[in-house]
Amino acid sequence: MYETRVRPPIDAGPPCTSRRALMPTHSSTTTSSATRRILAAACTLALGTAGALHLVGGRTASDSAVPLAFGGESVAHVPTARAADQLEGRQDGRIGAETATRARPLEASRSRLLAARRAGAMPIGNLRGWRQVLAEDFRGTTLPRGWDRYDGQPGGNPHGWWDASHATLRGHDLHLVGDWQNGTFVTGGVMATGFASTYGKYEVRFKVARAAGVAYTLLLWPASENWPVGGEIDFAEDGGGARRGTTATLHYGAANNQVQHELRADFTHFQTVGVEWTPGRITYTLNGRPWAAVVGAAVPTGPMRLALQLEAGRGASWSPAPSRATPRTVDMDIDWVVGYRRT
Repeated sequence: MYETRVRPPIDAGPPCTSRRALMPTHSSTTTSSATRRILAAACTLALGTAGALHLVGGRTASDSAVPLAFGGESVAHVPTARAADQLEGRQDGRIGAETATRARPLEASRSRLLAARRAGAMPIGNLRGWRQVLAEDFRGTTLPRGWDRYDGQPGGNPHGWWDASHATLRGHDLHLVGDWQNGTFVTGGVMATGFASTYGKYEVRFKVARAAGVAYTLLLWPASENWPVGGEIDFAEDGGGARRGTTATLHYGAANNQVQHELRADFTHFQTVGVEWTPGRITYTLNGRPWAAVVGAAVPTGPMRLALQLEAGRGASWSPAPSRATPRTVDMDIDWVVGYRRT
């Protein structure tokens, strides 16, 4: 079952105070002292909080912008009439969980591609109108080149912490792990910093354990760091609990307007979620099938980067903070990620 809705207009604080602050990490370069000072100053200005941030590994001063604020769930005013014009829902019936059986990657007809996704195979090769630029199944022992880990206090969220050691590769998968450390729930997150693109198509095959007080988000974040004007596309997001559904939310405009869709499916089993972002249109997919779309001028027009994150709940009604009901350990298992650019 699918539901499309617009978040109700409520007052929101300054956007940066409700964002998830992060510092991606990278092991192949070093960061200059000037870059560290710039990043620290930018974080202080953007967040307006005293949350600690750290840079592990580092980036050179010539690297592209490092994300300093992330996610974020404060809700600003959404013009109902305008939002209604931008929404286009699509119902294809409930799509069940994938099986764990591996299949040979296929590149032929749409029906064969759908069959491959249901079987859990990572798509390899170009699609009609799309050139594949990212195909990662995390079969190594270290995070691939072009990916960075989170480390530091999530902005506006006193209930959690990100640690680079909580994004690990094992069993041919990427695992974002959360656990209790000295009374704080610590989690992991990553960003594909090497794959910024204006428009694109992305798919992520993942599952996540049930856990009250532990959220996840798969999203596209503006490479310009100009949030919320640069937009944000959360194509799978859940505030914690039984994992019986997910939401897809477009953030846009200086007031952080939001348009949200909801989907029911069991995410304790592997599912392949995706987003197809083209001029004036965003299409959300589950196991290769479209389930909702947003159309109109609110669709972002600047380059964005893919990010995957597990986070302690923010203490809101839709995302309770970790508590005694939260498991000791929570695992988000990412089997593979693929990305495409338009040809």
